[in-house]
Amino acid sequence: MLAGRPQWRKACDVVDEVTGFAFRGDELYLQTTRDAANAKYRRRRCQVPTLPAQRPVVPEGQIVIEGIGMARDGLYVRDMDVGTLALRRLGNDGKLQSVKLPSRLVPTR
Repeated sequence: MLAGRPQWRKACDVVDEVTGFAFRGDELYLQTTRDAANAKYRRRRCQVPTLPAQRPVVPEGQIVIEGIGMARDGLYVRDMDVGTLALRRLGNDGKLQSVKLPSRLVPTR
């Protein structure tokens, strides 16, 4: 920041096909469908002006990545697998694991 004004940097362009994002500290997670019809996530530092070419932190798979949410313990990835909601967590340790969800959500009164 210069004299209280933000210093803007371009994080992506239309050709990057970014459809979602999340922040954690200086890290920016970008959901992209570029070369990945079911989406994938790339991580980059906010100080680096271009989208990195490294391996995605959450690669494309057979299931469709719908969105993400950031939490203290990692990045939560919401997937849609043949009409069924699934959830994975990319922990702060870099490990991607499935999160067990209840088989049926029952409303409480």
